[in-house]
Amino acid sequence: MRKLDPQLEFLAEGGATALGDLGSEAVMGRFGMETTAPEEGGERRRAKAKVAAAAVTVLVEYSGDPEALEAAGLTIRGVAGDVVTGTVALGDLGKLAELDEVRRVEAARAMHPELDLSVVEARANLVHVGPPGRRGAGVIVGIVDSGCDYTHASFRRGDGTSRILLIWDQALPPGAGETSPAGFGYGVEYGNVQINAALASANPFALVRHRDSFAPQHGTHVTGIAAGDGSAAGQGLPGGTFVGVAPEADIILVANASNGVEGLGTSANTLDAVNYIFQQAQTRRQPCAINMSLGDNLGPHDGTSLLERGLDNLLGGPGRAFVKSAGNAGADRIHAEGNVASGTTVDLRFNQPAGDNSPNQIDLWYEGADSFRVTVIDPAGATAGPVNVGAASTTALAGGNTVRIDHRNNDAFNGDKRIFMTFAPGAAGTMRAGNWIIRLVGLSSPSGGRFDAWIQRGAAIPTFLAPHESQGRTISTPGTALEVITAANYITRGAGVGSLASSSSRGPTRDNRAAPTVAAPGSTIVSAAGHFPPGGDPYKGMSGTSMAAPHITGAIALMFQKNPDRTQAQIKACLESSARADVFTGPVPNTAWGAGKLDVAAAVDCVPSPGLGPLRSAVLPCPSVSAAGCRSVLTACISVPVTNCPSVVQINCPSATPRTCGTISVPRVTCPSVIQVTCRSEVLVGCGVQSVPVTTCPVQSVTGPCLSIVCPSAIDGCPSSLGCGVTVVINPDPVVNPGVAVNPGIGVTPVGVTIDPGAIGPALNPGVFGAPRFGLAPEAAPQTPPSGYFDYDDSWFD
Repeated sequence: MRKLDPQLEFLAEGGATALGDLGSEAVMGRFGMETTAPEEGGERRRAKAKVAAAAVTVLVEYSGDPEALEAAGLTIRGVAGDVVTGTVALGDLGKLAELDEVRRVEAARAMHPELDLSVVEARANLVHVGPPGRRGAGVIVGIVDSGCDYTHASFRRGDGTSRILLIWDQALPPGAGETSPAGFGYGVEYGNVQINAALASANPFALVRHRDSFAPQHGTHVTGIAAGDGSAAGQGLPGGTFVGVAPEADIILVANASNGVEGLGTSANTLDAVNYIFQQAQTRRQPCAINMSLGDNLGPHDGTSLLERGLDNLLGGPGRAFVKSAGNAGADRIHAEGNVASGTTVDLRFNQPAGDNSPNQIDLWYEGADSFRVTVIDPAGATAGPVNVGAASTTALAGGNTVRIDHRNNDAFNGDKRIFMTFAPGAAGTMRAGNWIIRLVGLSSPSGGRFDAWIQRGAAIPTFLAPHESQGRTISTPGTALEVITAANYITRGAGVGSLASSSSRGPTRDNRAAPTVAAPGSTIVSAAGHFPPGGDPYKGMSGTSMAAPHITGAIALMFQKNPDRTQAQIKACLESSARADVFTGPVPNTAWGAGKLDVAAAVDCVPSPGLGPLRSAVLPCPSVSAAGCRSVLTACISVPVTNCPSVVQINCPSATPRTCGTISVPRVTCPSVIQVTCRSEVLVGCGVQSVPVTTCPVQSVTGPCLSIVCPSAIDGCPSSLGCGVTVVINPDPVVNPGVAVNPGIGVTPVGVTIDPGAIGPALNPGVFGAPRFGLAPEAAPQTPPSGYFDYDDSWFD
């Protein structure tokens, strides 16, 4: 199996040199290449950029020990389950791919960007007033975008201090007294104390250097929709007019590096950003909804890209939600579809605009059982190919352009075939303008020969032509992830009020899952303006699914304020079941509107209030190694039910494999006769089977150091030992609990702070510990964070 994706093979086979000769830092960023910074005081230039140590940013799917990846030359930046992000020298790509632990390596791709009336339209104002009124207090809204003007009045409390808890500017190099976030090793992190000190100074940006420098300050506008308080007057209206959906929420910001017209950051940096925000929220024990109004067009659009897999790994637990703009490609003609029957030829045509001096990419996928032959023909009739399945070739055309065709056989993760085409100006300096042809010959099409193709975004974007161009399946990556909530865009101001914006990307996903999730207001939304001049207006209007997504993110913050233990799946179900249909949406669900129009009040009503029993007890689900071992990856093993009646509880013990400690949720259940909880994995570790007495736990709160533990005896919040600085809080309600130590497993002795298990209760039916299993998907420990193109209108934002 070829483990390097087509983009990496292009770079490894000399494409990096060609890109460097083309001379654009923006283009280098599109291909995930690490470039040198511009000269001090200079602006980003579309002049020749140097490749820094020939390094490329990648995402790697792996199993086993990540240290093997580092030994092969990968500098790890972040970990999200079985997906890591990092940088590697081009010369080490082959060595990395040869590791048995590595399943695939994917090049990071540049990401691109995507109230007053809208808050009322979405019925969020009804939630604000209640009763009880909910405005997002105690919930974190995470924003992954171009940054934010942190000095804007909309993000301050009544006393003038900031609601922004943290800013991670991924583009800034650390200066004197500045540091990168622990575990990631790049960019600069600013905390709330630093932000407040800056706000109190005469020159805030001298202390906190972060700016929302990507015109038109997309991130500031998005943050204002989700969590701005609208306290400043503007647009000729009084303060309190342009209020966001969750105006009292806390905020964590991550600013992607700008590649100019080529987008914001990369898919790898984006995964790091989401990982970082969730870690910080977990450390603070706050629920968190993250907004990402960015995306790119490449990949299978079926949830199997590494960015999407990494995001899915980070979701699923209580108090975590992630919202993605659907994209603004509904009318951009960047998607084509069709069928190539056996023995037939189909010419897929696209138009290349004039004056394009940057490379372009087209990603075509078709069924694994079918087999095509592909040839590319330029407007002058010069050809590249034909290329059969399993082959790759690079052709210098007569006009000076170069074309690389990489025809992959049966992808290991979806079983499909892929034709990845890279078009570079080459010696010509610009791409030949006019209509190009991708000629597909059906050698065998038992599945019908269906194909889908997408054009990547860029400075000048080619467009597919009839009859194959299609509005369907235009939702941008990672909006096709399995767990993601996607936002379509409809009009609330100006012509066409109530109707879907023509630019709003359509579903379904390529594997025919329903998408988008719901539609929210996104056209001419008035929200916070970043870095406006003295005397200027603090608000402005912007449009796109970039503006729709933060309405949903803010709505989720209000849902979390009501019940912080809801999962992404539960949140999504409430959004869908409570959405409104009308004459504009037609029958729902459908591929344009999803389940219908966002109804914030109904979505909050859909969320059940927390129960009266134990809501969230911090439990030590996993063993730890030692204080020195706190760099390792946390495995959150199991959620354990709590009962108040006699029962037989069978628990499959957490793994005795060393892992960094963390916390899990402990939901209340109603007296089943038999409960069985399993940890998803195949690795068996020794925890002895034994019966335990029943204990009634008193109220306790204890914090322990980072010490070695295994197989905790606690299954409802009354552990016999703890470690890694985890605070254990026991709900005062009486609970049935086995409170004595179990067999610690293989080769590790439990140590730590011992908690009095409380008085022994009546001799009820004791619990039984079953065979142990390994835990759930790993994530980073709170105290040691582990280490595309995004969407906006006709740019990289959505």
